[in-house]
Amino acid sequence: MGSEKRLLIIDDEIEVLNTLQRVFYKDYEMHLTQSPKEALLIMEKFDIGVILCDQRMPEMKGTEFFTIVKKLYPNAIRILITGYLELSDAIISINEGHIFRYITKPWHLSDLKCSVKEAFEKNALLRENLIMVEALKNTNITLKAKVIERTKELEEKNEELKKISKEKSEILGIVAHDLRSPVGGIFTLSKYVHTAVEEIYKCEQGKYEELKECLQFLRIITQSSKHLLGLINDILDVSAIETGKLVLHLENINYIPYLNKSIEIYKELAKHKGVIVLSRVEIKGDVKISIDKIKISQVINNFLENAIKYSYPLGKITLVVEEDEEYIITKVIDEGKGIPKSQRNKLFKLFSKTSTLPTGGEKSNGLGLYISKKIIEAHHGSIGFEDNTSGGSIFYFKLRKNS
Repeated sequence: MGSEKRLLIIDDEIEVLNTLQRVFYKDYEMHLTQSPKEALLIMEKFDIGVILCDQRMPEMKGTEFFTIVKKLYPNAIRILITGYLELSDAIISINEGHIFRYITKPWHLSDLKCSVKEAFEKNALLRENLIMVEALKNTNITLKAKVIERTKELEEKNEELKKISKEKSEILGIVAHDLRSPVGGIFTLSKYVHTAVEEIYKCEQGKYEELKECLQFLRIITQSSKHLLGLINDILDVSAIETGKLVLHLENINYIPYLNKSIEIYKELAKHKGVIVLSRVEIKGDVKISIDKIKISQVINNFLENAIKYSYPLGKITLVVEEDEEYIITKVIDEGKGIPKSQRNKLFKLFSKTSTLPTGGEKSNGLGLYISKKIIEAHHGSIGFEDNTSGGSIFYFKLRKNS
């Protein structure tokens, strides 16, 4: 039988015990004793649901007994039987949370039965709560175990994907490396032949139409091979980045002369599109900085190439150099088409292009900004985009000053 039917009664008067036994024996399994100490022994053996205990007993007061019971058997519901003169003790016990209810002598039988019945109902609720808590605990343990198991599986899958991605990048790098030599040869030779044929055509003053047609074909071959060579070099850079093989060769340099030299070629390229490239240095004196000159030139070239691609004829591009307390800030500002807000989340991501098209039909592979971002981050700097309030775009990067 469970605790829902076990009633323990403690009273030092045998007549009271006998009376209470006659009242409750039909409804509950009875345990009777005159000693609180013996009651504790009974509770060690049986799961007691409700306890009726007299307040005044030789060994200890009922409230003292219930204080012990509350610590040892908190789910046993406690009812105190007390005289009118002991009501203050009963009230203190209730306030301290030791008892469920107190009943005064002489009691009303209906009140006594009702109190015991409600006490068993409360005990049943407590047992149900315990079962639910235990079930929830077991569910949480099971759920936690499943989460740990799934997390481990995901980690393993993630490691597997990383391995596959690394292998893919390595294979891509090998293929691109093998392609670079023949494509580079094609570009170099086509450029040489194009120049030679162009000189012959000038000397012959356009005499041969065949030479003119050859010039057009050679121009296409040269441009195409140049674009393909650039794409292969970008793929090799991506492969190095993805496989953790991006190595910087840092040098301490004076930044402004280096920057001016880097942009000279783009001033000439921009002229072919009718675009002006200007520079503005807003720093006084020398600017010492530690960088990989080839890699940072790659970033500057990418910014300037993009600015030229997306600028309108007769437009202007301005390269600005500023500083704050920690960083040298390089900006490339154009007055071109700009980038829609909905497309800006694509910037600096691998193989990601916006819907904005170059103004002269130039080509783009979607790798340049991604590579630039990784190069700047490898220098422990930052890279970003801003709106040009007068139209166009502002791309910038920050590099830490030498201390």
